[in-house]
Amino acid sequence: MTSTRPGMCLCSTTAYLVKESFVQLACGGRPRHFPIAATRAARTGLTPAMTFPRVVRYEPRSCRQNRLISIGYPTDWHPMNSDVQRYRPQLATTPWFKDLPIELQDYLVARSDLLRLKKGQQLYRRGEQSFGLYAILDGALSIGTVGADGKEALLAVLGPTAWIGEVSMFDGLPRPHDASAISKTLVLHVPGPALESLLGVHPAYWRNFGLLMAQKIRISFENNEAMILLPATQRLASRLLLIAGGYGGINAEQRAIKLSQETLASMVSLTRQTTNQLLKNLESQGIVDLKFGEIVILDFDRLHAASREDPGPRIANPAA
Repeated sequence: MTSTRPGMCLCSTTAYLVKESFVQLACGGRPRHFPIAATRAARTGLTPAMTFPRVVRYEPRSCRQNRLISIGYPTDWHPMNSDVQRYRPQLATTPWFKDLPIELQDYLVARSDLLRLKKGQQLYRRGEQSFGLYAILDGALSIGTVGADGKEALLAVLGPTAWIGEVSMFDGLPRPHDASAISKTLVLHVPGPALESLLGVHPAYWRNFGLLMAQKIRISFENNEAMILLPATQRLASRLLLIAGGYGGINAEQRAIKLSQETLASMVSLTRQTTNQLLKNLESQGIVDLKFGEIVILDFDRLHAASREDPGPRIANPAA
């Protein structure tokens, strides 16, 4: 049997990939890791008896004709053989998971694994194939995309215990945006094949996942309306309230928002300078407290008022 020490080359033996393994795509000198389902593949040297999850390093067709070159655990992103049951109370703090049928909760937790991301690491990229559903357990993910000119369109920054990835479940198309860790982040992953098996047997559960997607569509409509209709101060106050409220229950509520002013500016389509001026104005009125990389909401009632009308002196011609 071929040895499976991390990093060594493999010879041509059995064609088998164990369930819940991860593929590391090495193309253009930028290796990345992706979860994959149990399937037959090109000469991995693995047998069903081997311990999993394992990791294989694989070169796509554009790099040396899909040649599998090594096996082991990646140094930067790895699944963990942990009992995810201890995170179940945390998952139940958000309305969507709490309202699921108990048997569906049981299924999702029992068939999930844990991923740990470093700051700046991508969970997935726009245009990539979908590999399942994710829930953020710790840290935060930025959701958005970067244009050809390098300009970022930041849609949201989601923290515990938001679920993401359901859009591609419905249309089977590639990911519509990027998801990147803005800090050390722990993510629960439910693989796509497990979801497909479940929904094939229990199609009624499609409605539960549809409710998750509908919740986000509704928020997206509200955000688009605010971007078009509201002036800068109201737009910024509304976005702070949306984030603090957990995006309408998508993730946990928070009084202290860990978000840089530059990131917030991108989310509301304002310049960094204008965003700073508006935040300073709110701070001078005791509505928020500004800290390094953090915005603490001190008075929700007055912030609500600010989202409906400008609470103080206007900034002349704020740059949008």
